[in-house]
Amino acid sequence: MLFAQTKVSSDAKPVFADAKPAVLSAGSLKPAKVTALNTLWDVYFDTLFTTLNETEELPAVCQVAVPSNWNKPYSDFKGEKTEYGYATYRLMLTDLIPRERYALYMKQTPSSACSLYADGELIFTAGKVGTSAENSRPSYKAVYAEFTASEGGYTEIVMQISNWDYRKGGLWSPVYLGKQNAIYRYYNNSAGITFFICAMLLFLSFVSLTIFILNTKKISALYFTLFLLSLTVRMIITSFNLPALLFDDFSYSALFKLEYAVLWVGPPSFLYFFFTMFPWLAKYNRLKHVYGILQAVLMLIGIVLPISLSNRLVPVYEVGTLIGMLACAAVLISAVLRREKRIILYILSVIIVGMAITYEIVYLTLFGALIFSPVPFSFWALAVIQFFALALEENLLFSDRVMLIHKLKKLNDAYIRFVPREFLNLLHKDNIIDVALGDYVQRELGIVFAQIYILAPDDKITLEDQYEVFNSFSMIVSLVMPRYKGFVSKFISKGIIALFPEGSKSAVDCCIEIQNRITKFNAIRRAAGRAPAAVAMGVHYGNMILGTIGEESRLDDTVISDAVNTASRIESVSQKVNYPVLISREAVEESGLSKSTDMALIPLGNIRVKGRVQLISLFSCLPLDRIRKHSVPQADSVEEIEDAEAVEELEELSDEI
Repeated sequence: MLFAQTKVSSDAKPVFADAKPAVLSAGSLKPAKVTALNTLWDVYFDTLFTTLNETEELPAVCQVAVPSNWNKPYSDFKGEKTEYGYATYRLMLTDLIPRERYALYMKQTPSSACSLYADGELIFTAGKVGTSAENSRPSYKAVYAEFTASEGGYTEIVMQISNWDYRKGGLWSPVYLGKQNAIYRYYNNSAGITFFICAMLLFLSFVSLTIFILNTKKISALYFTLFLLSLTVRMIITSFNLPALLFDDFSYSALFKLEYAVLWVGPPSFLYFFFTMFPWLAKYNRLKHVYGILQAVLMLIGIVLPISLSNRLVPVYEVGTLIGMLACAAVLISAVLRREKRIILYILSVIIVGMAITYEIVYLTLFGALIFSPVPFSFWALAVIQFFALALEENLLFSDRVMLIHKLKKLNDAYIRFVPREFLNLLHKDNIIDVALGDYVQRELGIVFAQIYILAPDDKITLEDQYEVFNSFSMIVSLVMPRYKGFVSKFISKGIIALFPEGSKSAVDCCIEIQNRITKFNAIRRAAGRAPAAVAMGVHYGNMILGTIGEESRLDDTVISDAVNTASRIESVSQKVNYPVLISREAVEESGLSKSTDMALIPLGNIRVKGRVQLISLFSCLPLDRIRKHSVPQADSVEEIEDAEAVEELEELSDEI
């Protein structure tokens, strides 16, 4: 948008008494769309009027540069230092286009209250202008007023102003003039830009707050959210004053205190954000907390005090902000020296804001007003860059988490080699890290004790041969057992302890297949001229407790039950009587093998186990096709024993056990 203005120094000395009336020719400004009225205005202190006639005697007049506050000229007029009072500002606009619609715009109400007149007609009012604090009412909102130029192409602009609340009075905000459609367009563009930047800041605040809610340990996201919200509130009020636009009676005091929020909250939030991003700053935590507490105290004082006193502390607030900015700068310099990652992003954001503020200060000093301020855009750039840096940090953390998850998975898989996953399932645990000392579960399971031994004299068996046979047996078991939903609970000496959650039928079927594979394994050994191996297996069913024992630094899984001892004794009988798979009556009854059409049960009698009063009935379990092939005799009942040699061995074993 085009911009034109007259140049008048804000340091111009006030002119009293005999000054000519302030007149501004708009003829030279016609090509421009929007004009800042930076010129001398007539000021009539302690006087309120709506228009002056040429024949009317003018009261004492002071010409003051606009924009500037009236504190010094008013004090000179009153003969004492003051900023409180009332006055009328007057400017005659000439060389306007006759009967053209024009508009005036100010981003905020001058002083505490104002009434704006064009050729004696009220075109805008904010608050209530009064000659004392009692009969006035402050207001703080944007000024937009339209008027029509006279037939002669001139208009008298009169602005009544009173200030009984703020630390400075007068027209210290730029006044913009232009054709109605140009000012209206500028007004809407300003609002659109403000809303866009504020919406972006609010979106970034929402995302940052969501990050904190999902991970409360990410405290840096919370500090960044507070910083963004303080910038958003500041922009909403100073750039467009949205609360006053939406609510006519919005508190004057509340608006100013919300504006001060960026001075109270912004610097400490940004500093705390840096402290969470750079852990090496922890040694300065005490200084950080002292600064945070001082800012909090200033905020409480500013909130509690009435605005007439609170606004006088603005220089103190600004000093606190300056201290925070210097601290942030010191942090950034230290980070550069330490070659911190992504420090260039933090430096870039600070440079952008610094350049924008410097540009605005220099421009205002030279020309007095800005059509569009770059500071809001720099705040937006700062927020985007900082959020990008935060996103990069989150991405790095996410990558680290992914790597950690892979490592934990590998570690968990390694633990599974020592603690079966089926054991975890029985404990209702999803992961090894969920298992604690003393966790246990009680249930009925099928259990198998099995040992492999080489059929050769002890002096002919080498340790290497024993290891090779046991390793081959372990591989066979590992391949076969998962098919029958079983798992090895322990590897012991030359054998295993295996559990079957689905019952003893699965245990027996698994044992039969293992025996078949051992037969093939022996064929390979015989072909190599080596002694065959045999596996003795005892199957039982009963109630057991599975749990963890040991100490906090070292856990082990265990099975505690009388059934475990019984299965062990059955296996020892199997080895001595040369029946590869022996099964107890409890396992037979639970599995339903007595009704099986493809499995034969050969009753072998009873044995007595130490610690038990009740005898244990044993059966040899073989597939029917094997029995037919070798013509193994079957007993008529559990009590009858057809194999005399087995009877004698069982009686001897019973006495031993």
